[in-house]
Amino acid sequence: MKDTVAILRPFVQSNNKLRSLKLGHFTLDARTAQILASALSNCAGSLRSFGLERCDGLTGRAMEKIINAMKVNSNIAELCLHEIHIDDDVGAVLGHALTTPSLKSLSLRGDYEMRFGSISEAGMEAICQGLSQNTTLETLDFWSFPIGVGGGLGLAAAISNNSALALKKLNLAWAVQSAQLTPSPLGWAIFFDCLSNSPLQDLHLGGNSITDDVIPSMVECLNSMTSLTELNLWDWECSEVGWSHFFRLLKNNMSLRKVTGMGILLVTSVIEAISSTLCDGTSVESIFSSNHTLSSIEPLFNMDPGIKLLLKMNENDDKVEVARQKIIKYYFLEQNNLHELGRMDLGLLPRVLGYVDKYEPTRLCEIVRAIPSLVHNNDNEETIGTKRKRKRRA
Repeated sequence: MKDTVAILRPFVQSNNKLRSLKLGHFTLDARTAQILASALSNCAGSLRSFGLERCDGLTGRAMEKIINAMKVNSNIAELCLHEIHIDDDVGAVLGHALTTPSLKSLSLRGDYEMRFGSISEAGMEAICQGLSQNTTLETLDFWSFPIGVGGGLGLAAAISNNSALALKKLNLAWAVQSAQLTPSPLGWAIFFDCLSNSPLQDLHLGGNSITDDVIPSMVECLNSMTSLTELNLWDWECSEVGWSHFFRLLKNNMSLRKVTGMGILLVTSVIEAISSTLCDGTSVESIFSSNHTLSSIEPLFNMDPGIKLLLKMNENDDKVEVARQKIIKYYFLEQNNLHELGRMDLGLLPRVLGYVDKYEPTRLCEIVRAIPSLVHNNDNEETIGTKRKRKRRA
């Protein structure tokens, strides 16, 4: 393999269009690591990402050479180590690398069957320690990479203790649970409490055996994470009751825009919960305080058409306008409350009628029937909009 890397070195160093370089399925001996590090440190400035996949023989010394090369060429801001065992020494080097402002993205992934890719306990502790001092990392990915319960709690604590952290995306799908140990509801409560004030914008938690009794602490955390816009809950183990509870608790969430979760049970009670969260039509006040932010629930097949419409309405960034449209459509126009328009402030009424004329023109006739005073004056029996006949002078 060192001959192959030596052949690639001139190409890597001279190519000014190469943005990503990934090598895999070879043994990384000392000589190969040296050639690779030399190529990275002298490569063209276009390279942004470097990765190794299923490579044997990765040592702390080899990892240090690669990290030093990335520091020399500061344009390389993403490091991917997929399906590789991270021992104590390699973990220590990665942890130290996180204390420097070079890395923007670190990806340690396993495979679908979780046969390749692991990390020692000390290696995980070193990464958590480095993360607690990091100020530049934006993406941390442990997809299908078994860090275990202790690793998950260690990451959450590091994120909580670092007020300067810039982390935007955290992927822990199929990473926290293991065949031997699954996080308890108390463990999850501690995990979510640590994340409650984090700067995360995108959080992946699928495949970690999250059950119904975890939902209250999780949604309480989500509602306090003012920057979180995307949540991935792929392959959950929640029941119909759990999913209903989850969506109802999201009513007061002001930031979450997208929820992805294969396995969402779209039964009647869950659909009602989603609908009530997006638009509680009990009163004008309840509609106004509904969720006007969530605009995507995926996958959408078999989704109720009414929910699709509400999600579409929530795409509007003007949330006051979203609330106004919901109040008009789902309270005044669909709940036989048209007579209340007659008591509406005259300064507001034209805006309501303008909405109806634009989005629900077929309902204008119903409004006229419900409020005849809009077009008829009982005092002088004159119809609004008609011209008065001028009296002819004698």
